Amino acid sequence: MNSQKATEQDIDQMIDQAIKRVGAKKENELCRYLPGPNGGYIHHFTLKKMKTEAPDKLVSLVKEFILAHPDPKKLPHKPRAPRGSRKRLELLNFSRQDMDRLLQVVLKEGDTELLKKLTPKPTLKSLKRQ
Repeated sequence: MNSQKATEQDIDQMIDQAIKRVGAKKENELCRYLPGPNGGYIHHFTLKKMKTEAPDKLVSLVKEFILAHPDPKKLPHKPRAPRGSRKRLELLNFSRQDMDRLLQVVLKEGDTELLKKLTPKPTLKSLKRQ
């Protein structure tokens, strides 16, 4: 690997060395030793993609974190957002009286578009009767 560009053969040899070094069974297991850009380790698809699209970066990562490291360690997975952490749209809670008052105000104003939006949808049963 004396040249600037790493050849496919060099990469395969280096990956084989890395697999032996960490005691892995498959190439995909190497991704757990290589850090990702946003914390955690890289995805195994990213590892495969790097072999063809960014071989020099892959070579430097494997050298730094597996081959040259005295004791390569598995990295923790990327922390995920906790359940229920997504913002929810808070719907307004109107009582039946509040809704009736609101409908009366809209009727006084004569806003037919808003009136259509606020009136409850007819049930299937009432639609069949009509």
